[in-house]
Amino acid sequence: MKKYFLLLVLLFVIPLACANNDYKEVNKLGLVKLHTWHFTSGIMNNAIDLKYNKEDVMFECSVDRGYLWTYENQTKTKTIKLNTNDTVHWFEFENDSEGFIEQAFIEIILMSEDSIIGYVVIRVKHNYGLNYEAKVLKSTLFPKVNGEYQLIPKGLVDSKIDNIKKQ
Repeated sequence: MKKYFLLLVLLFVIPLACANNDYKEVNKLGLVKLHTWHFTSGIMNNAIDLKYNKEDVMFECSVDRGYLWTYENQTKTKTIKLNTNDTVHWFEFENDSEGFIEQAFIEIILMSEDSIIGYVVIRVKHNYGLNYEAKVLKSTLFPKVNGEYQLIPKGLVDSKIDNIKKQ
């Protein structure tokens, strides 16, 4: 009987307790800097500078429409991992799209080793002609608690990002 009770606790109670875990999250401006979001001739535009005060932080960037591009890689891609102080550019054309992309979302997840420490959501909207406007919808960090990074599940961050994109 004790084995069954223990099994029930392991299967139902512990996952529920973990699912209701309260994570500390703080809004943090300055994780990205948007600049040159207008048509330029010969100079890459639609730039996103990635900023954090620790060199070991990686930025995992992805986009749903268009492409990401860096001077270092010289390749259009949907996802890319970059370091702090790097710059990534949003490229507004896709092979399968006709005309202009009306809206795109850029998701950026900040990682320190294997820990998710923050995220940024950027919405890109077509303005007119070859011009686009970018807006940071959310820029947040998960601060250390008792000197340790919080164990933030990727699914939780994905869910938060999806909710922001729906607003």
